[in-house]
Amino acid sequence: MNDQKEKLWPMLTKLGVTMKSDEKELMGKALMKRVMQTWLPASSALLEMMIFHLPSPSTAQRYRVENLYEGPLDDQYANAIRNCDPEGPLMLYVSKMIPASDKGRFFAFGRVFAGKVQTGLKVRIMGPNYVPGEKKDLYVKNVQRTVIWMGKKQETVEDVPCGNTVALVGLDQFITKNATLTNEKEADAHPIRAMKFSVSPVVRVAVQCKVASDLPKLVEGLKRLAKSDPMVVCSIEESGEHIIAGAGELHLEICLKDLQDDFMGGAEIIKSDPVVSFRETVLEKSSRTVMSKSPNKHNRLYMEARPLEEGLPEAIDDGRWNMQVCVVMAVVQLLVWAIWAGVTRHPSRWKLWLVVVAGGLAMLLEIYDFPPYQGFVDAHAAWHATTIPLTYVWWSFIRDDAEFLTSNQMKRMKTSNLAKKAK
Repeated sequence: MNDQKEKLWPMLTKLGVTMKSDEKELMGKALMKRVMQTWLPASSALLEMMIFHLPSPSTAQRYRVENLYEGPLDDQYANAIRNCDPEGPLMLYVSKMIPASDKGRFFAFGRVFAGKVQTGLKVRIMGPNYVPGEKKDLYVKNVQRTVIWMGKKQETVEDVPCGNTVALVGLDQFITKNATLTNEKEADAHPIRAMKFSVSPVVRVAVQCKVASDLPKLVEGLKRLAKSDPMVVCSIEESGEHIIAGAGELHLEICLKDLQDDFMGGAEIIKSDPVVSFRETVLEKSSRTVMSKSPNKHNRLYMEARPLEEGLPEAIDDGRWNMQVCVVMAVVQLLVWAIWAGVTRHPSRWKLWLVVVAGGLAMLLEIYDFPPYQGFVDAHAAWHATTIPLTYVWWSFIRDDAEFLTSNQMKRMKTSNLAKKAK
């Protein structure tokens, strides 16, 4: 290209590529790069490929709804997604949290699959741990602003219909990485499936502050980093180390640069060498049983591997197993007290019955777990409130029981003394 420029200009003229006079003075790789940028600009080429080869939202959602929606495929929400209906109920999936210029704030960036989102709209936020019919990871919040994101530019609009991407302001306190948004009154809506990644955050690195006084910046920066990148996992080990896990060394390098420059204001950090965590699992029951002896050779330990029952690990992680154990223990305790109140002739047994009945109702409050009423009192708070008078009634019964036992013992002693004197 350097030695045959006289052949290049006619070729560019036929292709309709116009070069400025100063650009014609370029040589070698710089000249080739400028020619290709003018002939095939990446932005226009990418946009044309998307227009010609990618289906429109109204076309794509017809056959993708079964992979998007977790609920029944014949309800109104699935039909609204399938038809890309702007008049249907709102179904919006937030896939990424983008840091805003305001310190600690984020834009909730996502796509509207059905309905229309607008400024001031009150929406139900269904987080990744939300289960239909329960109140866990479920919030109701107003959208403060709706923003269209165009590269580095942002434009505030009144509303955004389905088929478009949108950035929402005012929801970052209730969304960690992803969530599904719908109208406030659409209580029977199911969430949209969370995105699955082909890689996992298996490369780990430990970070610490070079200056101890920057620790609050590090903690806050890690929170913002974990929120802004769906592939990053930030955790704290038992030793107190702050761990960042990413998909690879290059990914971690970019994350550490963002952490230091964007989220910590340039504060210096010390990082360890990357470590890859290898993890294995059990798919089926082992074919044989292995044996090992204790150090003193007196005990033999036999072991075999088998996978846990389906749903048990999730139940343990979510706390549902702990809830079931607590409920069983509470039922057994109330049953013992009910038997005691039924067989005893204690003069204050009505107090014991009151504790049994009120305790059972309080346990139903904890199981039902209704959301905060008017934003103040929820089921857990009501359960705690009932324990205050129940505690007084219980200790009142204990006091009466002590007096009753003492009175009976004194009567027995008097009867015994009178019997001895009579002899």
